[in-house]
Amino acid sequence: MPEEELTSLIEKILGEMNLIANEYDLIPDNQAKKCRELAKTFSLLEFKFYSLRDILWYKQGHISLNIPEIETSNIRNLKK
Repeated sequence: MPEEELTSLIEKILGEMNLIANEYDLIPDNQAKKCRELAKTFSLLEFKFYSLRDILWYKQGHISLNIPEIETSNIRNLKK
């Protein structure tokens, strides 16, 4: 995915996070279930945001990622 698309997706996710944060602030105290649902959705979006940010930073050379190598014999064991 090109950097521009990643940036656009990150901005979209940030917009969704802001909408959820605003909605969360308006929920009455007696609606704990709704608060938990929004908090969970926000948390998932936050994880997605940081993951995409890291991918973008990797593509731009700001960070490096150490990906462990797995022996092919271990891969066959994982499939079982």
